[in-house]
Amino acid sequence: MGDTLRASVPPFLRALVSPLLDRPAVVETRATCDDCQMCDHGQVPEGVRATFFRPETKCCTFQPHLPNYHVGAILADTREELREGQARVREQIRQGIGVTPHHLGPSRKWTLLYTASSHESFGRTSALVCPYLDGGRCSIWHHREVVCSTYYCKVDGGAPGKRFWVALKDYLTHVERELMRWSASQVAGSEVNQPKVREGKLHLHELEDRRPPDEMYRATWGSWATREEEFYIACYERVRSLDRAGYARIVEETKEGRALLGRLKSARDALDVQTKLPERLVLHKSLRSLPVIQGGVLVTTPYNAYDSFNLEPELYEILGKFQPTTTVAATRKQLADEQGIEFDDALLTHLHRHEILVTAHAPPEGGTCDETEGPRAAQVCGTGRSNTRS
Repeated sequence: MGDTLRASVPPFLRALVSPLLDRPAVVETRATCDDCQMCDHGQVPEGVRATFFRPETKCCTFQPHLPNYHVGAILADTREELREGQARVREQIRQGIGVTPHHLGPSRKWTLLYTASSHESFGRTSALVCPYLDGGRCSIWHHREVVCSTYYCKVDGGAPGKRFWVALKDYLTHVERELMRWSASQVAGSEVNQPKVREGKLHLHELEDRRPPDEMYRATWGSWATREEEFYIACYERVRSLDRAGYARIVEETKEGRALLGRLKSARDALDVQTKLPERLVLHKSLRSLPVIQGGVLVTTPYNAYDSFNLEPELYEILGKFQPTTTVAATRKQLADEQGIEFDDALLTHLHRHEILVTAHAPPEGGTCDETEGPRAAQVCGTGRSNTRS
């Protein structure tokens, strides 16, 4: 199962999920968690001012909402490498902050800070670092939740690859939501309740990072208060005892479940299809480019701010020759005839999948590609928004 998509779900669920996840796994070779490519390894060309992730945070400036059955799986795991993670989970349960029947999550104060933080904070601020990060490594890696298991800073498959990971994340989010609700009801019925929250507002205890008052906490947990670990393990056991039919009934045979599986299938299919080059291509209007001293142009793909490519100056200049007024075939022939430059399909396909080149459409009869004409010009001339963003 390790070489199929089933490896993307927790081990105790792998036999339950749809046969769709028997498709080959998608391996990202440039996203290396143990040796983070977003940290400074001296790989940036001379003359480029780059902002890196901090090695002590990496992309783990995010705190997961661990579903109840994931928490139970962590607590029940006998492997030595889970000892630190178990200790951290138990400490959070003891503190009583973010401890609910459905999940073990961040405090609401943390959530407000995360929501309000700017893009430049991600990967760089210790104020938001995950409590399960231990010396640069995840202490609960074997039982990490969906956001952590489907996030990649760099994607080999370009924009179609990014869409695949988003589709898988959406499907697995649905899985987590339905199973944590179902397992909580199976273990405790209506005795436990998710706490009601006021969006954008904090109680005094939340502002001061204290556990909820006893009355409020017991309204959430009922007789399970002080027995939260037992509850989480019981949720894990309920989920682990499911058979394929039971899992499908709860998760996949719902309107949302069927729709998400359909999206996932389409996204996975797109990765297997040999993309046919469009008739016309053009440099993406929103492509960010930066000349570097050593020679070359560093370009950042619009669909992923963390994925940059260093192109030779000559190549970057030649890519500007692709215009919506001329077909790709005509442009390639002109470059070959006049300059002896030949483009193979593989290079153009790679540039297209990573949205460095995007699909263009010919201008209307007697029209122009004046970008000042508004959204219609972008649609007609293909120099505005790409239609392949996630």
